[in-house]
This record gives sequence, structure tokens and C-alpha cells, in this order.
Amino acid sequence: MAKLEEKLFKALERNAQLEEENARLHEQVARLQQQLAAARKDSSTSSKPPSSDIVKPKKPLPKDGKKRRKGGQPGHEQHLRSPFPPEAVNHFQPRALDCCPDRGGKLVLSRREPEVLQQVEITETAILVTEHQNLAYWCPHCRKVH
Repeated sequence: MAKLEEKLFKALERNAQLEEENARLHEQVARLQQQLAAARKDSSTSSKPPSSDIVKPKKPLPKDGKKRRKGGQPGHEQHLRSPFPPEAVNHFQPRALDCCPDRGGKLVLSRREPEVLQQVEITETAILVTEHQNLAYWCPHCRKVH
């Protein structure tokens, strides 16, 4: 009888351990189900905005590990619009400098052609083309063209 009582006591202890482990595993399953549900959420299954959806994975970095810079890439030909002829320009806007931007000294007008930036504005009646001319000035102190 004592042996049976001892076996019964051990079986009850083991049953209590198994019940504790079972409760712990149920909590873990519930937590993992919540994580899975959260991972599967997207704009079609929740109130999240479409912009929060992951559409594409990020592109891997190139072999050298550096990103490409914005704008024209090295080795590629530059593409520029041909400028409007002078007779198509409605307004000329020369830009003059009063003094050297580096040292503040007096400037002498250079013989070099001005840098030209043409700006096109579309208005209700017609287009307006303005040519901004940055006049070239020589600074005898810096020995630079500005």
C-alpha cells in the first residue's frame, strides 16, 4: 500500500508539472499567433494605409558597395536642350557683379562670353522666354574670372 501511495504521489507531482508546462505552452502559442497576425497585416486586411505595405525588397548594393550619385553618371553623354535663338527670347536679364565675391575687390568686365540660363514660362496667351546672362568679370587680385 505504501508503494502505491508513493507512486500516486509521484504521478500527482508529474501531473502538476505537466499542467504548468501546458499552461506555459498555451501562452507561448497565443503570443506567437499574435505576432503572426501582426506580420500578416497589410492595407487589405487592416486599417493601415497602402503606403505602409512593403511592395519590393530593397535593392542590394553594387559589388563595390557604393551607391550611385544623383544626376549624370560617369561615362554617360550629357543631354542638353538646344538654346532658343536670340529672336525667340522676349526678355534679356543681364546679371552684374558690383565686387569680387571672394575678396570684395573691384572687378573688370571680361571678354569671355556670359554664362546663359534660359527660363521658359508658359502663360495663358503665349510662352515667355527670359535669358539670364551672368556677365564674366576678371578680378586682378584673385586672378580669377567670376
